[in-house]
Amino acid sequence: MELNEKQKKGLEIAVDRHRKGEKYTVISGYAGTGKTTLVSHIIEALDVAPEKVAYVSFTGKAAEVLRKKGNPNAMTLHKLLYDSIPRPAGGFFRKPKTDLDYTVVVVDEISMVPKELINVLFKHKIYIICLGDPGQLPPINKNEDNHLLDNPHIFLDEIMRQEAESEIIQLTMKIRNGEPIDYFKGEQVQIIPKEELNTGMLLWADQILTATNARRLAINAQVRALLGKGPTPEDGDKVICLRNYWDDFSINGDPLVNGTIGTLTNCFQTWREIPKFVKSDIRKFDVLCGDFIADDSLYEMVDIDRMMLLSGMKCCDWRLSYKLGRLKPKYGDIVPKEFAYGYAITCHKAQGSEWDKVLVLEESFPFDKEEHKRWLYTACTRASEKLILVR
Repeated sequence: MELNEKQKKGLEIAVDRHRKGEKYTVISGYAGTGKTTLVSHIIEALDVAPEKVAYVSFTGKAAEVLRKKGNPNAMTLHKLLYDSIPRPAGGFFRKPKTDLDYTVVVVDEISMVPKELINVLFKHKIYIICLGDPGQLPPINKNEDNHLLDNPHIFLDEIMRQEAESEIIQLTMKIRNGEPIDYFKGEQVQIIPKEELNTGMLLWADQILTATNARRLAINAQVRALLGKGPTPEDGDKVICLRNYWDDFSINGDPLVNGTIGTLTNCFQTWREIPKFVKSDIRKFDVLCGDFIADDSLYEMVDIDRMMLLSGMKCCDWRLSYKLGRLKPKYGDIVPKEFAYGYAITCHKAQGSEWDKVLVLEESFPFDKEEHKRWLYTACTRASEKLILVR
């Protein structure tokens, strides 16, 4: 595949930086501008054996997307950097690897990766290629922003010819340029008013994206009702993890991180009692215990905050959570983990992931004009094949 002029210049820059012994190269580019194509040419120019190139992302879902795109050595960044070691009393702890089996590591969606992990990665003697899209939403936690996209070495903004025909790419270009977006019904994209939204669309989508938590809660309740689900969580329910749990690993070594989506199985209701010496008006937590399956990762017997699944409210405040967290070495996990139903999720939680069929429910609140543009761009670029945008 022939490179355009900006890609050719990018190829020169990336190879030259590697030759000079630079640690990393940052490639920034919008959807459809050929970041992946450029990376394949860089790898070829560096004459690195395919088995010595790792393709990594922050979340398991994003790693699965990389695998589907033909990258056999695709994995989470945690799996690249850490070994998960079993604890005698059960569970795992993560141990940093001293050596990696790769000479080049390609990091996708670099803006999602916390500074802590970037620092661990950069300690290894490897060449790192960082990929990102400047049009997407920035990380929610500003303290974890690695700022690598602020000054990229290579910037791609020209849509590749083979991508220019994509209705999804055409729409994202309009969003990025601030152009008017008219109602439209095409092969890949439908843009409709909210009056035309129907229940069939809710069930059609692989993933529904919302802007606000209130809308997310309402849509999840509606979808569960359409699927014939009962009022309480049950096997087969689609859920999403809402926080990072670095010390909780799947059986194949992936930590349980914020934004991981999967399904529940073998679940049952139970309780976790708070030790009597802890001052609290709450004496026990309502827990849903079950296996959590996310893509090819199985997390066994996860304690989930049942109250949060049912109402969206946490079972305890941060003060009690912190107090009980300090008891973990002796008493284990007492506070159940924060999950929500995952049929509809906010766009922020969707970053780094991709689905074949996506339904985007646009909302003006609570965004300003620039943030709204980035929100809409991020949401629409989550769709790989079909997109319905409800305005």
